[in-house]
Formats: sequence, structure tokens, C-alpha cells
Amino acid sequence: MVSSPGKVWHYDNAATHLLSVILTKATGKETHRFAKEALFQPLGITGTEWSKMRDGYDDGSGLLSLHLHSADLVKIGRLILQKGIYNKQQIVSGKWINGLLQPDVSYPSYWGFEHSTYAQCFYHFTYKGTPITYGMGWGGQFLVVIPSQNAIIVINENTADANAIRQSDTFITKIFPVIFNYLASHTL
Repeated sequence: MVSSPGKVWHYDNAATHLLSVILTKATGKETHRFAKEALFQPLGITGTEWSKMRDGYDDGSGLLSLHLHSADLVKIGRLILQKGIYNKQQIVSGKWINGLLQPDVSYPSYWGFEHSTYAQCFYHFTYKGTPITYGMGWGGQFLVVIPSQNAIIVINENTADANAIRQSDTFITKIFPVIFNYLASHTL
């Protein structure tokens, strides 16, 4: 034991992958199948790809990637903004969504947007006084949710690109500020 539980945190793909193993054992269904039944089908998301790790479990960490279309990521963002409701149906617990948007405990992240924290597999930061929650994948994959502006920003980049890290940085430092400023100036 290196430290007391809950005192020190380091992002770890292998530890995050354990969530897939735990979910599979708890539900009796492979993670992808469970996600299709409980989340993707109710949201009308089809054509998903989710790779398995060598241990036979779906890749819970995203290391091998879950592939979703941009329009499908928007549906997930909308689900978050609507407190777990989609097409007048409660798909995900509103209590869980509240905990996702305002986690009790979070830890500093060393990547993503400056001054981000990490909790419940999502990142959080404040930009110009506005709380923002986002999911981030390799090479510039982003699902950004801005509840106060009822806004969702989705970016899907080419993960096989040799410039993947630069793509992510370009979105964070150059593209996001322009989009945010536009949204802030056009809020209803």
C-alpha cells in the first residue's frame, strides 16, 4: 500500500479498465452489450465499435477505443444536460448525473484543459467563471458539456494521426476559446 485509500490519485488505464470487468461481472453481460441495451438503444445510437482487451473484456479505459459518431456523442451530451432524461424517458439516474456534474471528490489532472480535475471518468474545469464538464479521448476526441449555456461541443479527430497530441492541444488552446466566446455572446 503506497498511500491511504482515497488520498492519492493517478490516472491509470488499467485501473479504469477494471470498471469494465466489474460491470461485466455485476450485470452478467459484456460491457458493450450492457451499454447497447441500457444506453445506446434508448438514445438511438447504432453502429458502435468497442474493442476487447487481451483479457477478453471490453476496453473499459478507452485505450483501444470505443468508436462513436459525433451525432451520437451529442446525444450523450444532451442526456447529461437533461439530467438523464432523453425523449421523456429516464435513461440514467438524475442523481448520478448531478454527481457527475458536481462531484464530491475530484483530483487534479495533468492533461486536458488547464486546471482540470478528474472524477467519475470525466474532467471538470472552470473557464471564464463557467463550470464545464468534458470527456476526452486520445488525439482530440472531446465531448464538452456547458450546462449554464445548455451547450454541447463534440470534436472527433483522427486518432491514427501522428499529430494526435497537437490536434488535442489545438482544440484546447485555439478552437475552444473561439467557440466559447461565440456561445457566451449568443446566450439566450
